[in-house]
Amino acid sequence: METKQPGYILHEGTLLGTSCRFLHPSGWDVRKISEEGYEEFFVAGPRDSTGNYTIAFTVVATASPRQTVEEATDELLAAHGNMPGFAKLSRQETTVAGRRAIEVNFEFSMLLPPNSMNPQQVQIRHEHVLLKRGDTLWELYYEAPEGNYEAWLDAFHTLLGSFQLPGDTGSHVPYAEASKPFPQGVEEDEARYPAEGGANDEPAHNS
Repeated sequence: METKQPGYILHEGTLLGTSCRFLHPSGWDVRKISEEGYEEFFVAGPRDSTGNYTIAFTVVATASPRQTVEEATDELLAAHGNMPGFAKLSRQETTVAGRRAIEVNFEFSMLLPPNSMNPQQVQIRHEHVLLKRGDTLWELYYEAPEGNYEAWLDAFHTLLGSFQLPGDTGSHVPYAEASKPFPQGVEEDEARYPAEGGANDEPAHNS
C-alpha cells in the first residue's frame, strides 16, 4: 500500500486524571475508551490494503500501583504467547517522555476477515512500549498486518517521540529511535485540557 508522509495533529487529553499530549497523523480518529481503573485513546487510521484490518495506535493508562514495568512486560508477553504464530522479536530498554521504558516487538497470526466463511491466517506485527508514572502504567502500541506494518512505523515513532506527560523536569529525552526532525505543519486538535499531575514520576537518568 502506497502511503505518503502524513501531516500531524497535536492531541491533548486526559487519561485517569493525568493530561498527556502526542502527535498523530492528520485525518485519524481519536476515540476515548474508559473503564474503572483503565482509560485509552484509540487512534484509528485507514484500513489495510485488504480492507480487513484497521491500522491504529493506542495510548493506555492503567491504575497499577504495585506492578513494575518489568512485571507488566512479562504479563503482556505471556498473554500473547499462546497465540498462533507468536514470536518475540526483541525486548529492550528505551526512553519515552524522559522516563525509562521497555519496548517489546513481537508477531502473531490471526484469522482475517473475522466472521468470514473463508478467513485466512494473517501475520500481525506489534510494537509495544511500557512505562510507569507514579501508580499509573502507561502503554503505547502499534500493530498492523505484516505487509502494511512498515508503512506507518515512522508515524508511530513520531507519536512516541512527541509523547509528553505533565511535570517533566530537566531536558526532554525523546524516544530513542525518533531521530527524525519534528514534523512541520503540525495542527492542534480541538480538545484541550489543563495539565494535571503528581510528583511521583520516575524520570530516566542519563549517564
